Amino acid sequence: MTPPKKKERKKPYCQCDPNCLGKPLEGKPFCSYHLKKGCPNRSPLTGSEPQYEPDKYNKNPIRTIHNCFAYAYNIYEKPPADVCKDKENCPIPYPQPGYYSGYPKWSQQKNKSCFDMWARLKGDNPDIMLTDFKSQCPKGTSKIAFVVDPKRDYHFYRQDSNGKWSDKHGSMPVTNKDADGKPIYNPALANRNYTDSNPPLNYTDFCGFVCIARNKTLKSKRGGGSSSSISKSKTRHRKTRHRKTRRC
Repeated sequence: MTPPKKKERKKPYCQCDPNCLGKPLEGKPFCSYHLKKGCPNRSPLTGSEPQYEPDKYNKNPIRTIHNCFAYAYNIYEKPPADVCKDKENCPIPYPQPGYYSGYPKWSQQKNKSCFDMWARLKGDNPDIMLTDFKSQCPKGTSKIAFVVDPKRDYHFYRQDSNGKWSDKHGSMPVTNKDADGKPIYNPALANRNYTDSNPPLNYTDFCGFVCIARNKTLKSKRGGGSSSSISKSKTRHRKTRHRKTRRC
């Protein structure tokens, strides 16, 4: 038995091997071949990876004011009690890549590309470095990954201490599943086409893996649109939006 191979990858398939286009089994990230034989392709850990603790972020107002970028950077900030009187509508904007170094809103970026996002990340924290899936990051750092929907949005993933990957879409809960509901072992090979989102988001451009420091505070700044800019009279509509909106 050998894994199926093709020259081009047009859809997310088995997350074990970039050359394998075997169809993943239901609820599994691997095809039948790599599930049976075992997947040898795992991204190495450094020991500095954050733990997968979704409950830490999933309660409001923490959930409301932390997006995918904040989660990947392991930013965890409790808002002042007098600011977030309504936990469902906390008027605090998300941390945004590039804001610390003076970049404009991502929505104003004409060319939403991997290069543009990398420039923002590097501008804020010059010490971060690009890497690849198979390489081990330096001591005291761990991996994140970033992707782009060229028409609308960016998104981040982080590798946790269990070796798998997790993410947080906007004000939605933290998860370790891709768009197919499968565990994420390699975000470059996972399904990133969220057709049920409002608006639909398809992160077609995988930008790369990055080593970021975990033994010091990374520079970041909150700004741009508020994570909850709708008035209290529209709270019911806002709650529905939390469930559907995935934008960071």
